[in-house]
Amino acid sequence: MKSFLALFLLPLCSVSYACPDISGTFSDDDGELVTIAQTGCEKLNWVDADVSTADTLIADNVERIVEQEGKNVAYGKARFTENDFVLELRVVYSSDVPADWPVHYVTSYRIDKHNNLLEKIESTQGTEYVTFKRVK
Repeated sequence: MKSFLALFLLPLCSVSYACPDISGTFSDDDGELVTIAQTGCEKLNWVDADVSTADTLIADNVERIVEQEGKNVAYGKARFTENDFVLELRVVYSSDVPADWPVHYVTSYRIDKHNNLLEKIESTQGTEYVTFKRVK
């Protein structure tokens, strides 16, 4: 019986999945470009055309500072799922911002059936979708 259970459970323990490839250059509705360079399932380099530096997001689900502007700090943890790249943000605002601003966001990215980048942003204010058209 123990052999049977081991043979049954062993494949379940080793189930893994490949992460989606969301590399490419995309344009939003305003014509602003974003370029994503992906290194396997480990990290993404995200470059906005209007910014001269890349944001590197390490997909290990460990929280890090991803942006800091004055006393406002955004902490993020990134991971891949089978279909999405997920960035979970926790924002700590200084005292001079409206109290109803969301402090937690879950943003996921995936390639849609038209080969465009679909961004889904969830917060306490609701869910928003943005499509970035593939340029190359």
